Amino acid sequence: MVQFHLGMPGVPPFDEAERAGVTRKMEQGTPVKCLSGAHLLAAKQAANRPQDQADIEFLKELQRLGKLA
Repeated sequence: MVQFHLGMPGVPPFDEAERAGVTRKMEQGTPVKCLSGAHLLAAKQAANRPQDQADIEFLKELQRLGKLA
């Protein structure tokens, strides 16, 4: 499943987000471009939904450890 958004709170314009994005491989080896960890954290903090709270804490811990790509 692919999800497209025209704009998301906390995420910079597409060109900047695309440049900073990271490529991950799916289970079958298919490469998929994703938001950087920093942009994902910013988007979740801007949305601030109850279901994002655990993700925000997890991403902050990765950031603290220097492991947020």
